[in-house]
Amino acid sequence: MALSTTQRVHVRAVLASASDGYLRLPLWDFHPSYRPYILSERRRRNLLTNDPEPIGDHEYT
Repeated sequence: MALSTTQRVHVRAVLASASDGYLRLPLWDFHPSYRPYILSERRRRNLLTNDPEPIGDHEYT
């Protein structure tokens, strides 16, 4: 299910104010539609550099 423009704006706003701990939760805890935004916010905050379990696929870490 693709997100509407309003939903995308809302997701970005919520994630911008989310805690680092929340963003570090495993991706399977999030709806598949939100995962690209979670990964984007992790990259923006540079949270991917200390991944405790790197799998080698940067799209899913």
